[in-house]
Amino acid sequence: MSGLLKSDKQIVSAKVSMNILCEECIKDLKQNLYEGKNFAFYAKTKDWVKSISKTSSNNLITYKIDVKNPLFKNKNNFYFDENFEIFFMPSSYQLPMLSIDDLSISEDTISQAIAIRNEISELKSLNYSNLSGWEIETSNAIAYIGKADLNQRIRKYKKIIVNLDEKNTKVPILDLRYQQGYVLIK
Repeated sequence: MSGLLKSDKQIVSAKVSMNILCEECIKDLKQNLYEGKNFAFYAKTKDWVKSISKTSSNNLITYKIDVKNPLFKNKNNFYFDENFEIFFMPSSYQLPMLSIDDLSISEDTISQAIAIRNEISELKSLNYSNLSGWEIETSNAIAYIGKADLNQRIRKYKKIIVNLDEKNTKVPILDLRYQQGYVLIK
């Protein structure tokens, strides 16, 4: 988004950088840019604004706004960013649902959740428990993959799903937390 406001004394512009389109965010920022309020102060109050910078030269003021990138949503339709900080965004996105206790959030769980999200297509929800690890739900299955050896278990999950799809088997429940083998519940 790029907005421009001209007055007798100065030109004000805003450039918004975002990974996912948020039309409501752009509309909100444009409206407040054009109303001539203290735009930087206003933008900082928005939960979905990651950063804002202002540059001035002669009669030109430019704002650069970075919008947070929602990776997951929680049960209350708030979003998680890449640091697992929860924020509100005025748009609704079809993102995987993440359920994780605040005390369980660490660098490891953040990197694991992002890795699972990147590797598993059609991910609907992702749940984490300190006791049992990760539970994933896709349109094809529900799988318990635990906390250890995630890459190996994700590969195993993908192979099993391909085999089940070839056999037109109904959506199974898989337990991949075992060292040797797995459990399949139909």
